Amino acid sequence: MKKVRLAILTVFIFLFAASLAKAVPVSLSGTAYWDLQVSVGSGTGIGAGIIADDGDTHLPPDPPAGISLPDVQVFEVSSDIDDDSSDDVYAFAVYDAGINLIEAYVVGFAYDPATSTTDTEWFSALSRVTVMSETFTGFNAFSISFDWEFDVDFGGGEGDAKIAFGLVDYTDPDDPAVVYYEIWEYDPLGDISGTYSWSIDTLDPTHVYLFGIGARAFLEGVENADGYVDVYIYNIDAQATPEPTSVLLAGAGLVALGIWGRRKSK
Repeated sequence: MKKVRLAILTVFIFLFAASLAKAVPVSLSGTAYWDLQVSVGSGTGIGAGIIADDGDTHLPPDPPAGISLPDVQVFEVSSDIDDDSSDDVYAFAVYDAGINLIEAYVVGFAYDPATSTTDTEWFSALSRVTVMSETFTGFNAFSISFDWEFDVDFGGGEGDAKIAFGLVDYTDPDDPAVVYYEIWEYDPLGDISGTYSWSIDTLDPTHVYLFGIGARAFLEGVENADGYVDVYIYNIDAQATPEPTSVLLAGAGLVALGIWGRRKSK
């Protein structure tokens, strides 16, 4: 009877220890880096004769000078080319922690000098946003998935739309090491939406890690170009799992304590 009780206790303790091995969420920390730029001008091509830009509202993404955000945050820069109280070129970025949404969006329009009195003949707009996760340690496995979407109409201009994901070993904050990095770009002949997933089970549980997800939208055009680029990342789900060896050791330790306690009570 005692052996049966001990066996039941052992099974119970190992089941309890196994429950500790369940994946735990790794959430975005609300620290983000933004880079928004808008320029318009006249001349023979893009970059010539800038007549307006975003000036002080340019937000460079230079870590570690991140911006701690509330649950929802929108940054925007814009330029009203023809002074009609309507923005003709603008870029904005969105982070919504409530629904785990990251968005980079740009839109622009350039006039035809043959039919317009304005001297603005080209534009350039850029939006980049990266959101970092909280740090995590004590895990040997990590997985992530998220949905993504490109909504693009270059409208006679040129540009790009990109999404990036990276996992970083942050054990030494002064010398972080990239564990994995991937970037992919909008392809008019490829998919415009999908679900991304990636996992690893060889992390060092004694190290500290974090991940980042970023979106980029860029558009430039001359003379009648009229387009937009919109990049969405949403439904972000990141999970970390404890090292199996540690869990087994924890279970064995609990069993040993149980046996020791029973003997002592005798």
